Amino acid sequence: MKTKLVPSTVVAVALLFGAAKGLAQKVPGVDSLRKGLDKVSVQKLLEGEPAITTTLTDAITEVTFLDDFEPLDWAPLGRQPRGTEGGFRLTGGGAFAMEVESYCLRAGSYAPGRGDGYLYARLKGPRAKIVHNVLRRAQTNPQIAQRQIQALLWAILARTKVSDMSSDLLLTAKALLTPAEIYEVNGGALGLVPREVLDKAIAAASPTLRPALEAEDRVRSLVSQGDATYEQLERAAVLVGEPPPGKGSRDVPRGRWSCHAAGYFIRYLPYGYPQTVVWVYAPERFAIETDQLGRITSVAGPKGWRLGLDYSAATPTSVAGETGLTVQRMHSVSMELTLEKPRRVTVPVESWRGGWTLLGSAPGPRNDATSSSSLPGLADRVVRSAKHRREIDRLFGAASVAPAEPAIQRIIALAHLRMALRDLAPSSGGAAATVDPVEFVTRAWMSEVGRTLAGRAAGARPAAASSPISPSTAAPHARRPGRLALASWLVPLAAAPQDQGGDDDYYLIDLSDGAGQPGNTGLQREGLSNRGTKRDDSCAGEYAACRDSAEEDWYTAVTVDCVASVGIGGDIRECQRQANRQHTIDRQGCATIAKHCLGL
Repeated sequence: MKTKLVPSTVVAVALLFGAAKGLAQKVPGVDSLRKGLDKVSVQKLLEGEPAITTTLTDAITEVTFLDDFEPLDWAPLGRQPRGTEGGFRLTGGGAFAMEVESYCLRAGSYAPGRGDGYLYARLKGPRAKIVHNVLRRAQTNPQIAQRQIQALLWAILARTKVSDMSSDLLLTAKALLTPAEIYEVNGGALGLVPREVLDKAIAAASPTLRPALEAEDRVRSLVSQGDATYEQLERAAVLVGEPPPGKGSRDVPRGRWSCHAAGYFIRYLPYGYPQTVVWVYAPERFAIETDQLGRITSVAGPKGWRLGLDYSAATPTSVAGETGLTVQRMHSVSMELTLEKPRRVTVPVESWRGGWTLLGSAPGPRNDATSSSSLPGLADRVVRSAKHRREIDRLFGAASVAPAEPAIQRIIALAHLRMALRDLAPSSGGAAATVDPVEFVTRAWMSEVGRTLAGRAAGARPAAASSPISPSTAAPHARRPGRLALASWLVPLAAAPQDQGGDDDYYLIDLSDGAGQPGNTGLQREGLSNRGTKRDDSCAGEYAACRDSAEEDWYTAVTVDCVASVGIGGDIRECQRQANRQHTIDRQGCATIAKHCLGL
């Protein structure tokens, strides 16, 4: 026996499962239901869960410890290998930057300005998966203009049925959405609500919610018109002027890093909503050596670079008022580089004398902890040490990761060493260091945190190329075409290196899997695509050409000119030091050119 559907049941099915507009009009009882909708809670429908629910409270992986980290060495992200779905496949790690096409994911809010801070947050909400897929598919559909994609996103977020969209927007929807996704987007009851009832419900909404509802209503109206311009749509969705602080805002400085659950770090620098410069740091391979007292004695990194520490006969002394922190004076810190050609040799590059670091970890200082200490800066470092411990506990707690104690101690020791290196000056004069030791140790810290967070082997298992093994036993390798010279830990521009942990040691970076969440909640939430802007393509080309030239100049200097100088009584090591310093200046010049090109 077949069950007869009464009109109200048919309408319910239409509302829940997205019956086509024409079908709904033919269902008996729909007109009377339209007229009776003022008797039900249309306001409740409007104020229900929005398409995207991500808020500032979801941005829980910000890293204040890295607020002063500005990578000197970096590569254009847009020139790295891509995965099958348009994201990036980064082997070997490193720092990368790219200006991407970005999108407003919250109508009725203010566009970001040049001073606004944004954090990474996972996309959440009923339409999160669909929005993510639209953003991700932008890369594989270069024929679709950014404005068309933005219009589609605004329409989806405003709960517009695909069947109600204008003909040109309908073509965009069919290109970027699967049939199942179109079926899902078509669901919803707002298309059945009479105009006068909708107006009353919006007017009755709370003052904080009303602007967004009004913007969505204007968007729904415009995207259904065949003659509406993008400028009209933009005026409906984007507020102009100086945004007041929204409810629940917090201070987020521009350029603050966030840690992704996959183990890499990311930050956003938006310029309006249509374009954002995205920075990514994917963990590299570092080998951290410690002695029996837990003191770091060596940090070996990519491309032959190594930081060595000598404590001589100095012994740790306890910090007054602390339980677990001691002060360790350092005798010297040195930076060295192992070169492969023309013969394998380790070259001392830079050295520093003196300084001190902290050992151990404490939950926090007492009020009188360091007040009587004669050591300059001790009180400040103790406070920063406690803050750092709370931060890493929060990061691992947010990811539900419980690291082993040796990993935690390596991370803390690297943080203390980073603080110590900031106060050191090179003993070789006033020239800039060839490799900034603070950045070197910062990258080691980020790699240790990221790899531990993602469950990957960290500093305890170094790759062959970054292992501090004796030059006499290390196997040399040839410099292949497209490889950056060993003087930088930067990932090569043309090809991912194979000496940094193997083919399985890579990171898949999908910029569209999260949202840029502003510290000021009155600003727009941003969606990111993996598609670069035209300016990014141009800037990446200029940067690559500059870096290639700098690398070739350096390589010629250390492998030809410096070797030739020996025949006329020159000092090859001093020649190589000078070449390295010039290489630093050249690299900085290339980075400056690229940053100016991108408007940074």
